[in-house]
Amino acid sequence: MKILLTNDDGIDAVGLSVLAEAAKKYGDIYWMAPIGAQSGCSHQVTAHAPLRVEHFGANRFAVNGFPADCVRVALRHLRIQPDWIFSGVNHGGNLGVDVFLSGTMAAVREGAIYGIPGIGFSHYRAKNRDFDWDRVARMLPRAIEAIFELPREKKEYWSVNFPHLSAEIADPDVDFCQLDTTPMAFDWVKNGDQIDYLSHYHERLRTNGSDVQACFNGKIAITKLLL
Repeated sequence: MKILLTNDDGIDAVGLSVLAEAAKKYGDIYWMAPIGAQSGCSHQVTAHAPLRVEHFGANRFAVNGFPADCVRVALRHLRIQPDWIFSGVNHGGNLGVDVFLSGTMAAVREGAIYGIPGIGFSHYRAKNRDFDWDRVARMLPRAIEAIFELPREKKEYWSVNFPHLSAEIADPDVDFCQLDTTPMAFDWVKNGDQIDYLSHYHERLRTNGSDVQACFNGKIAITKLLL
């Protein structure tokens, strides 16, 4: 099996390296990520400027574009034919309507357009705490294998959000849940003649049965999405 790896945090991001280490258990991996961070870029693509592909070693490439560009270049220029596309692990959650703003999720959505199944992985980060990449490394196989066991539907892709747990809590189970479509909780705050964005991410509404509720309650939230 061939697995294409990408992200929106850049080729040198810790989350991508953690994902690569987990993914190599399941097949041959190919890296194609942005040269620099492109967080929050949604499904932008480069159509009116040239792209530059850089080679970072065996099956490891980067491009000066967006995550969706990475998938397009891998499929249509390098002619990589992956069985799966894995994107992430994003440095932060991609819960609910985040999936429409996320470059991480845009990459696997681009793959779904071509009929290639994909999984976007994200590490929700609690307030004032460091990322727990060791825990994520342990949770990744549980999420991947849970999805691999399911029958596949055409044009599907998956969103996985890992919770941020205290050290004394055991590794969690997976929770297959629905995408929360509640609008993002934020305010505009007047600052002189400008307005500043103020997020209330951690106080989001926990709709029953949603990915936000599952992740905030300490489960591995897995949500199936379709084009």
